[in-house]
Amino acid sequence: MEMPHPTDGRWASLRSGEQRYRIGVIDGPNMSNMHNRDKSVYHGWSIKELQDFVQEFGESIGVEVVSIVSNHEGDIVEWIHREADGLDGFLINPAGLTFTGEPTKWALADSGKPFIEVHYRNVVLGLAMAPNGQDRRFVFTTAAKGMTFGFQQYSYLTAMLGLVWTLDDPLISANPSIGQIC
Repeated sequence: MEMPHPTDGRWASLRSGEQRYRIGVIDGPNMSNMHNRDKSVYHGWSIKELQDFVQEFGESIGVEVVSIVSNHEGDIVEWIHREADGLDGFLINPAGLTFTGEPTKWALADSGKPFIEVHYRNVVLGLAMAPNGQDRRFVFTTAAKGMTFGFQQYSYLTAMLGLVWTLDDPLISANPSIGQIC
């Protein structure tokens, strides 16, 4: 199946500002193997195809995308520390770190930059994906500005647009403290 392209010109009008942003996009453990995962969800697309899709959308709304894909949490944490000063915010698909990635969550929170948690598939559909059966604790959600999931490749576009709106609009750009509720 051919990956649709988001650069037909209609997206730029969705911005409320004109500033260009640099956004880090983090894909965690197992995303590098997405081309071999459940074909009904991932359609055989590679992580490179997903990155190109996200980068093209970013360009269409004035965003430079800087990406990392890693199966190693330490590499992700070091990348966040190294890149944070040059970025305006982050999208993270924690993938295999969804329930265990405390160091990565804290690196993102300590950066002082807003981030959106994104998942390719619907991560709350069924209990099979949760470790320990019913014990389902999403590590990143408590510190993220928002979360989007279940729309496959479009989850990333939705998350990026939400992050750009957050950066464009000072009324929603303030970071809540970790654990703040409603």
